[in-house]
Amino acid sequence: MSSEYRNFVEAFREVAEPVLARHPAIRFEWVSHRKGGGYTLRVFKNSPTGFDVGIEVQTYGLYPFGGDWHGSPWDITTPGTSVVAMCGYALGLVRALLSTDMRLRVRQAGGRPYKWGVEAATPTGWRLHEESGLIFFRYFSARTDQYFQNEQLPPLGFAAGTATLDSFETVWI
Repeated sequence: MSSEYRNFVEAFREVAEPVLARHPAIRFEWVSHRKGGGYTLRVFKNSPTGFDVGIEVQTYGLYPFGGDWHGSPWDITTPGTSVVAMCGYALGLVRALLSTDMRLRVRQAGGRPYKWGVEAATPTGWRLHEESGLIFFRYFSARTDQYFQNEQLPPLGFAAGTATLDSFETVWI
């Protein structure tokens, strides 16, 4: 692996492929984008109660997603962090989303989804990590929540307090 890459498209696949090769039971795909040379890594859910997880990779940034949730990116303007380190952090988030350490909460109004939140387990319960949503939705309709959780990899220990989302290992086990 090169010591430094010019962009994420060059680095991410080289960082991710050896990690994914160690987990043959995980189903995933690489999808190339038509423009710009970017691609998407999508890890498929393995049960009806799970959700797809992945990273959209562009030359200038990494964009995580889980189901219809879209998270904050890692991009080339992040100070003091190398491209390879950010690829590791993104893979660490994917790894956590594939375990029972995290779950996806889908908020609905009138039976239609309008907000998606990723929650992390803590010793005292679930804590919202990040959410995304629609601006316009059925505000006056009845609201419900639906939860989705993957069980493809063993937990890192968020619920026990031995690991947190702020300090999780970027190396998959």
